[in-house]
Amino acid sequence: MSCCGSRRQAYKAWLIPRPVTVRYLRSERITTVGRVTGNRYDFSPDTAIVAVDGRDAAELLRLPEFSLEDS
Repeated sequence: MSCCGSRRQAYKAWLIPRPVTVRYLRSERITTVGRVTGNRYDFSPDTAIVAVDGRDAAELLRLPEFSLEDS
């Protein structure tokens, strides 16, 4: 009987970081690289709302240039 396999898969799925929608509040164009993932995020007035890996979002949201976008 394989009861632990499905529980293990459910636990792993729960650990996958979810994207966080971040709003850039400035008018100039910037690029930032996530310190945890190394992902590159480009922000500008035209693309002010960007989905950011949850592991990188915490650091960005500490800065006054960014806010959490209500979904």
